[in-house]
Amino acid sequence: MYKMRVSATLLILLLISGCNSIPPSPPEPPPTEEPSPVPSPQQPISPQPTVQLSDDEILYEGPTTWGNLFQVRYNKDIWDYAEIDQYREPVLYHREISGCRFNLSEGARGWPEPDESNLVSLAGYEWSQDVHIAFAGGRYIMYHLTIDSSSFLFAVIHLDPLPPDQSDQCRADAEAILDTFQPR
Repeated sequence: MYKMRVSATLLILLLISGCNSIPPSPPEPPPTEEPSPVPSPQQPISPQPTVQLSDDEILYEGPTTWGNLFQVRYNKDIWDYAEIDQYREPVLYHREISGCRFNLSEGARGWPEPDESNLVSLAGYEWSQDVHIAFAGGRYIMYHLTIDSSSFLFAVIHLDPLPPDQSDQCRADAEAILDTFQPR
């Protein structure tokens, strides 16, 4: 009887341990080769960055961050053209108002809700204008326009507080550029 009990206990233990065993994991998929990157054609930042039209007027033609071509005109006595920001994007620096700059190719930056939103009519288009007041009293003003499926985004920036007359002049001089905007 003792042998039967031991045999039955062993059989029960075997059955229990068989039920609690971890099922085998599925086989690992065979390693796949990572696709090799396809080189994209290099598009210059600005195919024709500046052309002098007169003694004081310059034509800028270039792509937006998304590759949509446009052109604007600016006064070289007011603005200094440079491609020196951290992203090598074209920028105009105001010659008379320190800290005033106009980004000719702006990307979306995930800003929070603007402090002020307006519609502004420039160059025959209705632009959305979003004003973000920086923590130090400066301003970041975004101008956005969508034509069909093409998006155009520009920014006027002065990160340091400016006296109201200089802030207004910075914005007015930048809007004078946008008032010459033409999509290509």
